[in-house]
Amino acid sequence: LGGEELNWTGPCLTEESAIFCNFDIFRVPGRMMTHNIGACITPPVMFEGYVDFTVSVDDKTFWYSRMYIRKF
Repeated sequence: LGGEELNWTGPCLTEESAIFCNFDIFRVPGRMMTHNIGACITPPVMFEGYVDFTVSVDDKTFWYSRMYIRKF
């Protein structure tokens, strides 16, 4: 139901970068962990199935994936 930290690797990040993670229609802020690793907290998703996941840094989409959310 959300609240999990999702770590990802990707573009070069800076402390000034505006990082956002999009889970279908849900947009959540992200944070820089290192120059190549970022993290975001998954939002509450009340369904089971595939979700489009994108990472935007400074209003440019750098990473796209499709992930499966499973309820326990």
